[in-house]
Amino acid sequence: MKLIEVRDRDGTCLGVCDQRCYASDSPLCCCICEGENHNIGLRAAKENTKARWSDWYKTFRIGISPKVKTTIHLNSSIFTNLIY
Repeated sequence: MKLIEVRDRDGTCLGVCDQRCYASDSPLCCCICEGENHNIGLRAAKENTKARWSDWYKTFRIGISPKVKTTIHLNSSIFTNLIY
């Protein structure tokens, strides 16, 4: 399950946090969550993502040229009550 994903204007995926992170056996994490969801399981990763997605996106944007237009996609199943 994708929890958070950032895409450029053309639809190219620039960053994502999904099952490769929260269900990983590897000690390395290089996704948008900055390691906070790494190997902690889906339930905990959903809670982390709900609480921290905005911070992760702001940090992620720092590493991208300001000229690159991006969109953020949040998994609707964990943001049913979120208003932003």
